[in-house]
Amino acid sequence: MRIYYFDDSGDRGKDPNAPYLVMGGFGIDADQVHVLQANVRRAANGFGFRMQHPHELKFNHVGRNSDNKSNKPHWMIREGITVREKRRALVYACLREALRTPTARVLAVAVHQPSIFGNRKPIEHGLHPLLERINMDCAAYNTSGLIVMDEEQADDKALRAATRGGSAFMQFGRLIDTISFMPSDESIGVQIADLIAGAIGRYLNHQDPGYLRVIWPRVRHVHGQRDRYGIKLYPKGQCLTPPVQPVPWPNGDRLVHEYEMQSTGRHINWHWDGSPDWIFTELPENG
Repeated sequence: MRIYYFDDSGDRGKDPNAPYLVMGGFGIDADQVHVLQANVRRAANGFGFRMQHPHELKFNHVGRNSDNKSNKPHWMIREGITVREKRRALVYACLREALRTPTARVLAVAVHQPSIFGNRKPIEHGLHPLLERINMDCAAYNTSGLIVMDEEQADDKALRAATRGGSAFMQFGRLIDTISFMPSDESIGVQIADLIAGAIGRYLNHQDPGYLRVIWPRVRHVHGQRDRYGIKLYPKGQCLTPPVQPVPWPNGDRLVHEYEMQSTGRHINWHWDGSPDWIFTELPENG
């Protein structure tokens, strides 16, 4: 059996400067969940971030520089990670280590909110395309799947209903039960899904490819084609391969890389052309 963790990222107010709402996450064989959890804890501990309840990783904490909301604690700042580039490095490291788990595959649907119409919410528009990709991923592994999502409260009833009966293209016969909703602070898998959704949204809405470069090899693909098979833009559009890291590395990228190196105990130097003498090996591709 495979378990699929998902969360959403984006402004639901149809901000023209950030038009995409992303439902993103990953699937993993159930017997490897504990491996993923251990990998993420190890990566976070390298930054002094404790992966224990109620601490949680949240993508939007990278750019949030204050901890002034008592009902929404900023755990990165509370754990002493006050520099934005270090918070970004923490997210890179946790994504990298989570997706080293052999059977992890990234899946996502990005809803272009200005292009949809009707009474359904953007997240409801994206669910059937997402369930289709989950069902196909289950078929590739010849197994069934259970979906776990961050609790939606206002939308959970509509999202559960969408799992019944299938879409216009397929029945969801591989899915076990309906969607299970879980508070994100109770699940490392849901927290990684939040980081994945944020990574994709950051690329599509703000043309920031750094996060997506980290996870791109683990996006589900068919014969190397990730657009539509792993990341679907709805109702239309194409998710292009993120551009390669520019050389010389921009100052912000250099600082992020140095923080991630420090978390592993490595020291690096910079070549004359502005590239580092050590980089992380790219994640192995999924078949």
